[in-house]
Amino acid sequence: MKTLLKIIIVLPLLFYYSTCSAAETIYVSQVQITGGTGKTDHDFVELFNPGVVPVNLKGYRLVKRSVNGNADTSLKSWTADAFIPAHGFYLWANSNFTDIVKVPDVTTSGTLSNDNGIALRMGASDSGTVVDSIAWGATTNIFRNVSLVNPIAGQSLVRQSLYQDTAPFIVQTAEPRNSTVTDGPPIVPPEPIIPESPASTTTETSTGKEYLQKSNTIIISEIFPNPVGEDSGKEVIELQNIGDNPVSLDGWLLADNQEGSSVNANAFTIHGESILPGAFAIINIPTGYFSLNNNNGDTVNLYFGDKTSADSKAYMDDPEEGMSYQKIGDSWVWAPPSLGQPNFGDSLQLANNFKVYVNEIMPNPAGEDEGKEWLEIYNISSDTVNLNGFFLDGPGRSVDPSPNAWKLDESVVVASGSFITLTVPEDAFVMLNSGGVIRFFNSEKNQIGLVVYGDAPEGRSFSRLDDSGTWGFGDSTPGEANIIATGTSVSVTLSEIYPNPADDEEEFLEIKNSGLNEINLKNWGITIGDKTQKIKNGNIIEPGGLFVFTQDDLTAQLRNTGQQVSLISPSGKITSLVNYPKAEKGFSYIRLAQDSWVWTEHPTRGNENVAVLAAEVAVSQPEGKPKTAKTSAKASVAKTDKSDNVLQHLQEEVGKLEAVIGQLEGTISEVVLSTAKASEDINYATPEDKRNLNFTRISALGIILTALALLVFIIKMFFKGNEISSVK
Repeated sequence: MKTLLKIIIVLPLLFYYSTCSAAETIYVSQVQITGGTGKTDHDFVELFNPGVVPVNLKGYRLVKRSVNGNADTSLKSWTADAFIPAHGFYLWANSNFTDIVKVPDVTTSGTLSNDNGIALRMGASDSGTVVDSIAWGATTNIFRNVSLVNPIAGQSLVRQSLYQDTAPFIVQTAEPRNSTVTDGPPIVPPEPIIPESPASTTTETSTGKEYLQKSNTIIISEIFPNPVGEDSGKEVIELQNIGDNPVSLDGWLLADNQEGSSVNANAFTIHGESILPGAFAIINIPTGYFSLNNNNGDTVNLYFGDKTSADSKAYMDDPEEGMSYQKIGDSWVWAPPSLGQPNFGDSLQLANNFKVYVNEIMPNPAGEDEGKEWLEIYNISSDTVNLNGFFLDGPGRSVDPSPNAWKLDESVVVASGSFITLTVPEDAFVMLNSGGVIRFFNSEKNQIGLVVYGDAPEGRSFSRLDDSGTWGFGDSTPGEANIIATGTSVSVTLSEIYPNPADDEEEFLEIKNSGLNEINLKNWGITIGDKTQKIKNGNIIEPGGLFVFTQDDLTAQLRNTGQQVSLISPSGKITSLVNYPKAEKGFSYIRLAQDSWVWTEHPTRGNENVAVLAAEVAVSQPEGKPKTAKTSAKASVAKTDKSDNVLQHLQEEVGKLEAVIGQLEGTISEVVLSTAKASEDINYATPEDKRNLNFTRISALGIILTALALLVFIIKMFFKGNEISSVK
């Protein structure tokens, strides 16, 4: 009776303590730190309960710390019952944030700002258990820093996965959620599956959503090799999913410059990460793994789970402290970090709430430069904008304006849909003629624009050509709409690089015209390393066509150790740029969708690029002949149909399969003989049992052999039918 009484008492207590333990799983899911000028206290913190039962916040407290603070400041302490629903949200906001789109569950007078951090504690300030925490900007407090960038007005830090403990955060438009909003059960990322063949590349979750396991849509989009202060454990690599399907990164690897063809022993293996379409993954490299060089450049290599190459990016410069290497369009530039959000200059969504941006610059005016350099700013909004307190600046070693920045005053006013031209004062920053950076800051010193330009021809301005962030040198148009010079279409890009050819083959460089008009290559330029050559012949590339330059056409050699290659329009604009890493013999570096580059052991000279890496990459036979360029006597274009190459390769593989089956026949014969011999040593109940067992074994082996032979016959007939069809 006493034992039964103990059970009755203990079981409810066990249930209670297990419930309390589960209640401690609460995540900070979203944070906004400003609403803009006059609304700096429009702050909110959103919490999320990933569990299957409601969580009581009684006994918890929400606290903040300043940039290097060592003590908590209370935002909210719960002394009464307040529940977060299962798979639900809970919203705290500053009490002055009265026009917030979702009614807060609780408000106080607490505020947040740049370079802060927050935490949810269970227990007392400073000493209570930290349930979850995040920090942002240049903070050095004890909370987990999830973004080196302070979100600007109307934007928030948003957790990418509501069900992962260490999920990365991205900066996007703020959309707060309160306790009336719930999220469905989590989409559980699949267990890592290393595919044995290109076809085994997807896994279906319990919700029916597929996560690709091996996809060339994951690219390296930003590299942060030299953070402020100590580097160890703080270096970061940003990956982006430019495809249409979610991708599981579980088991993928990151490493720096490799030796030979194998993955370095100090490579870092990614665990538990996945990327939704268009999203980012911020990978922090822990202490004890590879580290990136701050001198003489380095290479970042991304590998699939089977250790084959997924992407690679090299940088040649010595990185300045606090600056990251970012992919902007077809180019890469050094700029203040923008981890977890579109890179600066990559789109207009980062311009600012007022929709004003730098539209044209004159770094190298005719004659003397001093006092003649100018910039043009354009206002695309429906309101007049006063730029009082905004900053224009050159490059800097921090995310803030430099001492040489030019602070604009109240006289700088831009009407709706209008331009304003500003001459840079002599005591402000200088625009270098050899190339440089122009940074644009709002009145809160948040960077809202970045212009990166190359070697500036005298008397030519650098202008924005479209709303996607495309720029080029051309005739200056201060105070007017920019002119798009003929022949500067960015539809002409580098397409394939073959630096280390197989025996009896030669180096080549391939470019592609993906536009709708013919392109005359006369006066275009190709830069390989530090050597630039101008194309003198008027070779024509038809729409969708390809043009191949052989090693005899190029004045510089494509180094096997890797280097930078760029394509330059007649106006001096770089339309395509790529840094290829060390090349293995017989491997070609090819451009795929949205400027992602991969290595392939099947060069596609003169044909559309194909890399069979994932289920979504299909190989189909084109109708008619492939589009090629009109060639001169010197330049040449290969005319082999890519489908024939693929067909030939598959036929070779079938031949290998036939040889394997031949070996299998001999092995089966040996197995049959050994089986018969072994059966003599077995004591059978009756002679009939012995005959039945031997018959069953031999029949099974015979069926397997027949099935394999039939498979080869079907494949060969398929190829034979394709050959007949192609002849017809």
